[in-house]
Amino acid sequence: MARTLDGHRGPAVPVTHWTHAALAEEVIARGIVTEISAHSIGRFLREVDLKPHRTRGWINSPRDAQFEDKCRDVCETYCLAPERAAAGIQTRNIDEMTGVQALERAAPTLPMRPGRTERREFEDIRHGTLTLIASFDVATGRVTYRLGPTRTEADFAEWLVELLASRDAATHRHLIMDNLGRCGRRLGTLEQTSHAGPHLREHVGASLRVELVTEVRVRDG
Repeated sequence: MARTLDGHRGPAVPVTHWTHAALAEEVIARGIVTEISAHSIGRFLREVDLKPHRTRGWINSPRDAQFEDKCRDVCETYCLAPERAAAGIQTRNIDEMTGVQALERAAPTLPMRPGRTERREFEDIRHGTLTLIASFDVATGRVTYRLGPTRTEADFAEWLVELLASRDAATHRHLIMDNLGRCGRRLGTLEQTSHAGPHLREHVGASLRVELVTEVRVRDG
């Protein structure tokens, strides 16, 4: 059985996860035993606490000597949000969700009636996918969002212009977002975006200065 659990997945083994039946067939095909049942395979695996049908993911993140300092900066930004809000400073978390299915029920939902629960149509009408870009005001809980078909740097810059225009140009803001490469590139190209750059500078002042706490990664363990 150890040979069947070595991670080998060749053409003769077209499976992604072992089942007891598949393991029984494999050990017989390899000539390890002449006969064995799936039940016996399961019993042997339980005895040695092996679960070949299960897989867990993990991240091989590079070690960052400044992780504690960067993480502390981000956490303090959240904790100071109420105090800063009282001084007129906004703290916003920004994130996105891509590939959101735009679904419509094939028939209207039937309301609840005495003796009958609400009934919802099972079939959906698909209208493609959308991208959601959202901003969460940490102090007030207010969410500002934008839906669109794409998620390019230009989309992000245009949405950020709309967000900044919602308050006075003198308003100070702390923006928190993840360290995906696309977000970093967006911030780095805000002033270079020809149609959004001038408007962006108008709302944030003559000099746009973006301070980033970059590459805050989750450590193993």
